[in-house]
Amino acid sequence: MANDTKTKSGRHEAREAVFTLLFETEYHDGEAPETILARAAEDREFNAADKYITATYLGVMQHLPELDALIGKYAKGWKTGRLSRVSRAVLRLGTYEMTFGGVPAPVAINEAVELFKKFDDPESKTKSFVNGVLNAVKDAVKDGFPADLMPAAEPAEESAEESAAETPADDE
Repeated sequence: MANDTKTKSGRHEAREAVFTLLFETEYHDGEAPETILARAAEDREFNAADKYITATYLGVMQHLPELDALIGKYAKGWKTGRLSRVSRAVLRLGTYEMTFGGVPAPVAINEAVELFKKFDDPESKTKSFVNGVLNAVKDAVKDGFPADLMPAAEPAEESAEESAAETPADDE
């Protein structure tokens, strides 16, 4: 792959590399994304230094709960875990690009559908399903990620100094 992913063809190839990483991750439950990325870079021909590939793959993995919640909301009648691995990887990538990746929705949707057509069963009837879910996601995120789907923030741990400052001193 060329080092320059700014061309349409180069970006498509980089997107395909991210898709394959997401697909591969499905078979390595519990393994760190950085480990999967490093191993894949050694085994396949893609530039591990490509910022788009690295940032997008790690970004999807970082935001997986939010992405799956959003996909689940619009995959009417389907839980994310029940989708095929190809569908899940394509939907996660397309949703990430629209919500966190700064990719215009029409581009993200078109690229996702092209990946789906390339990697899924040609007889599959779910291409329109993937397109429909991504269009619903597009409409939902026009003004930003829906607040009702953001995971609850975990309470920050207090430092020992903060705990001591809040505890009244013994006067006795």
